[in-house]
Amino acid sequence: MKNVVAILVIGLAVTLGTPNMATAQDQARQMTAQVMRVNRDAQALIVRAITPDGREVDSVFSVQEAAASALADLRPGEMVRITYVSVDGILRALRIVKAPEAAPKQ
Repeated sequence: MKNVVAILVIGLAVTLGTPNMATAQDQARQMTAQVMRVNRDAQALIVRAITPDGREVDSVFSVQEAAASALADLRPGEMVRITYVSVDGILRALRIVKAPEAAPKQ
């Protein structure tokens, strides 16, 4: 029992003594992309974006509960603006809004 208590105390000391390291992956980012697939049951969204160098990149987002209601209105082909964070390599959508339609070219 003394060993268990000692381990818990050491673990707590290490945890509390570790400085809070906010990394770039904790920062909210935004992306404008085309909806490829919506999975409402799994609260997942697959989108395709174009990088600054012209490459197409598909991204899979796990949609947070607060943003899940937006999935009901999304259809493949629509443009969306996603506010997201990356947590342990997993993209988590915090907010999803339809991107405004581009003005018709004259």
